[in-house]
Amino acid sequence: MKTARYMLALALATAPSTTFAQQNQDVVTVAKMTFKLTEAYTDAGLAAKDEDGRKIKGSDLVYENEYTKESSKKTVTTEEYGAKMKVEKISNKEILMALSDANVIPGISGWSLVYISVDDEEEEEEVKSSQQGLQQLTLQDDDLEGIAVTDGTQYIGINDYIRFDESKGEAEEYKGKFVTTTTVQGTTEKGSGKAKGKESISIIFDFDDSSAMLHGIINWSETLKTLGKGEDASSLWIPGTTKISALSGHLSVDGNEYPSILEGSISAAAGKVVEFDQD
Repeated sequence: MKTARYMLALALATAPSTTFAQQNQDVVTVAKMTFKLTEAYTDAGLAAKDEDGRKIKGSDLVYENEYTKESSKKTVTTEEYGAKMKVEKISNKEILMALSDANVIPGISGWSLVYISVDDEEEEEEVKSSQQGLQQLTLQDDDLEGIAVTDGTQYIGINDYIRFDESKGEAEEYKGKFVTTTTVQGTTEKGSGKAKGKESISIIFDFDDSSAMLHGIINWSETLKTLGKGEDASSLWIPGTTKISALSGHLSVDGNEYPSILEGSISAAAGKVVEFDQD
């Protein structure tokens, strides 16, 4: 039986809603993301040769050669084949370069990848329009929650290019408590607790000339903290560090006959609360 509303992908900004009662509020967290992926693909491995078997200077490598050598006694025709497996990294830099090529951002300098989460999806529009929202950073996408890029003055959602698919399985544990104190001055609430777990997840890359899907396991953690003071205080689950490990999948690029192999991990730092509004 599920006992927590854990967000897709990096499980950021969640709350075990069926276990602990809490007030209605909006919380927006932002966590820095780190991509550590590798792409393995097949490339040509032979020096190009002419029909006589001589190397062609300045020519690109090829997958095969065929050449013939003749003498007064015999004719020898040789066919040779060769390929090499190459591995290249795909980090934040390469992803930002792809977003720049897609005209999502003007360049990569000063930009970073983050994950934005809202604890109550029904209140996203209200949070977005808040005058104090996101430390007055400007959101440039209707889809507030998910992976985004930021230059420190604005956030741009990139769910059209990189997004997480629905979790297919999960295991979790948590422990927490709420203490409510009522005095003549009023009622205060304080919560404490910890939670952790893992989920199976998929991540989708979708650019104009390439697409990819990877599958992996999220390992997440959260801490129950009290925000605000006195009667305005509320207890919320704040995301800790999160990592998607054992990622594997394939990358298809227009013009390439065969997909390449993707492997690696994606991690997120502990979420930072940048918006907290109570109803």
